[in-house]
Amino acid sequence: MRHCLVCILLTLGGYSACSSHSPSSEQTPVNTDADSDADSDSDTDSDSDSDTDTDTDSDSDTDTDADSDTDSDTDTDADTDADADADADADADADTDTDTDADTDTDTDADADTDTDADSDADSDTDADTDADIDTEGRVMEKLDRGVIAVPAQGGGVFVSWRLFGTESPDVTFNLYRDGSTLVCSTAADEGTNCTDGEGVIGSSYDVRAVHGGVEGAPSRSYEYTGNNYISIPIQPGSRIHLAWPGDLDGDGDMDIVADRIGATRPQVDAYLNDGTFLWRIDMGPNAEDQNNIEGGASVISNGHWDGLTVFDFNSDGMADVAIKTAPGVIFGDGEVMPGSGEMQYLSIVDGMTGAEIISAPLSTDFVSDGPLQCHFSAGYFDGEYPSVMTRCKNRVGSGGFNLVAQSWDYRNGELTQRWKWIRNNGAPDFHQHRILDVDGDGLDEFCDGGYVLDDDGTLLYNLGEHGVVHGDRFHITDLDPDRPGLEGYGIQQDNWSGLETNYYDAATGEMLREHCCGGGDLGRGIVLDLYPEYRGFEYMSFNGMTVAGSGEVIISSGDAVPWPNFRMWWDGDLGSEHMDHNWVGKWNTEAMERNTYYWKETFDGYETARGAIPLYGDLYGDWREEAVVENGSEIRIYSTNYPSEYRFYTLLHNPAYRNALTAKGYLQSHHVDYFLGYDMEQPPLPNIRLVE
Repeated sequence: MRHCLVCILLTLGGYSACSSHSPSSEQTPVNTDADSDADSDSDTDSDSDSDTDTDTDSDSDTDTDADSDTDSDTDTDADTDADADADADADADADTDTDTDADTDTDTDADADTDTDADSDADSDTDADTDADIDTEGRVMEKLDRGVIAVPAQGGGVFVSWRLFGTESPDVTFNLYRDGSTLVCSTAADEGTNCTDGEGVIGSSYDVRAVHGGVEGAPSRSYEYTGNNYISIPIQPGSRIHLAWPGDLDGDGDMDIVADRIGATRPQVDAYLNDGTFLWRIDMGPNAEDQNNIEGGASVISNGHWDGLTVFDFNSDGMADVAIKTAPGVIFGDGEVMPGSGEMQYLSIVDGMTGAEIISAPLSTDFVSDGPLQCHFSAGYFDGEYPSVMTRCKNRVGSGGFNLVAQSWDYRNGELTQRWKWIRNNGAPDFHQHRILDVDGDGLDEFCDGGYVLDDDGTLLYNLGEHGVVHGDRFHITDLDPDRPGLEGYGIQQDNWSGLETNYYDAATGEMLREHCCGGGDLGRGIVLDLYPEYRGFEYMSFNGMTVAGSGEVIISSGDAVPWPNFRMWWDGDLGSEHMDHNWVGKWNTEAMERNTYYWKETFDGYETARGAIPLYGDLYGDWREEAVVENGSEIRIYSTNYPSEYRFYTLLHNPAYRNALTAKGYLQSHHVDYFLGYDMEQPPLPNIRLVE
């Protein structure tokens, strides 16, 4: 491997930004399958915060998957997280994080993909008319209730917050009532949608009423204050929860929970209403007993970074469905068994209330001779109006590279049809997660897979492999620079042969805006967030330092000084970002600028899962701040903030990019809106949406 002289000199100086010194075209990557990975994530996080959580959550995920994930995670929530992820997609992710907040995170991800077909374009198979009936009225989204939640206030009393809808007039005001008749407070149009009741007690019940033009509307669903800072959902006996998905299963306007149960002989899927009602359980059947992270069974889910299901209202009837990978032998929530034998794989749509299969269609059989497909699932609006199911699946060719097939599906009018199919034949680099959002501003969503983007019709929009990008675990797309038109992306790399470590690019075109090199290796993690009010826009960071996205100014040049780059969270009352890692959230001390120094930290009582993540987080209740969803063995807890905030934004559930992000898993990453949300921001425009009837 050779580097340009400039890169070598910059490397000797520590952090390096190398935008014009990318590898020359005559150099050939060792890994011909744009998944060309080798994820060796070696970092040492020494945290002297002595919160030794001794929660022994030991997950051992051996990921020898063609994605080559030996995801061996032993979480001893002292936070020793031995995530040995040998991902043959070539991820050698060796991530040692010694946190005396105790995190030793050893992540070995070995991802080596070889794509035998060097064709440079996409194989787009359009089985449905993608351009028919595009409705300029906007996309159909969930009709939500106010999502009222009440938790202990910081100075005593009860803190209550609620949703502003993405379809509401900005001059709407609100009245908050206790016990149906006592007016607690009225909030003006320039105030946040939260309020503290100094006289509330356990058992007090709260509802909110919108006031339009001086006329008070009907009360929202009420929330009874329990004295806890979380919603409690008791769970059925079973193995641990790895991932959870939100969805309005019963159509009441509030989020319910679907969760996997892994670690037993076969994975299972449970569904719960937010009031604690258990609805159903799916047993993934004998074809799920092989839980290998690279080449698992035909119906296995949640093996390594593969998720294999998602939750969304795919037919726009007001009640969420479950889209899931199935095979013969799966026992659905109503007790029915999928007939047949062998390893034929299907996409099944399951009724969110009963767990019964409604309809199914065969997954791609293009590579059936190479064994079962392992899949990422999500939702996106490729026609700009109604949601589609997205499946991105891979299997391994012998002991070498990987086949990759991406398919979108429409579940409408009682039918399940393939919208389009794309087969990788050009070495486009895939990552261990994906995102679906409108990157080019045409109102239609694109499928973004870290190293390439597919347009709304399933054709290749751009391929970052042409710019020297190979496989990496994490990437982010949002408006990082509010002074630059459009959205930007930030990705990290695994053992790039050129020495490229991270890249900052235009999300609509793939144009490289900035590259950081030349150490190579596996950075493993990287995030985007707004920590400093004095710097305009977001910062991006990984283990090679922290940079202001817009200006390119380097704030921290050493990976040892950046905070652990796991998740960005909006939790307290200001416009800046908080950090979430493992089962805590904290405000990083920007003055001390030391990895484990925080102004404050709050811990959620529940297990973390693989790679320092919890099963789910996002804006599920209350105002625009985000909730943390954890499991502690007997219940799911949905923790909500108790910080007052003067800022008023429509619920993030009504932001198209953010809502799509909640449906995608892989290696769980931060969810982003499609506008700039940070210090000195402008009020975001209302989204182009309409609510399901």
